[in-house]
Amino acid sequence: MELMNRVVRLNYVDGAGLLVTDVTGRLHLLDDDLDVVRSSPVVPGAGPAYAVAIADPWVITKDPYGNLARWSLATLALADPLETHVLRDQADLLEGE
Repeated sequence: MELMNRVVRLNYVDGAGLLVTDVTGRLHLLDDDLDVVRSSPVVPGAGPAYAVAIADPWVITKDPYGNLARWSLATLALADPLETHVLRDQADLLEGE
């Protein structure tokens, strides 16, 4: 496998390798030689993950729009997406916001 998109964030995970996110919102696990070990699936409409937290066995990401996602660290499969509209109180938004 080859990393085709620009890397946005990177984190070292003890015992797993280097976890990186790219501009398409995908996660990739790299080995010590920076070869791609596995990648997450493409998620339609996903933005780049600008915040990444690792809490084994999970990877939590947040995109620029505030959407959260929980991924399996072992497989890099998307487990739980949580969209912004679920997290905000619509009553406090101005019209068009």
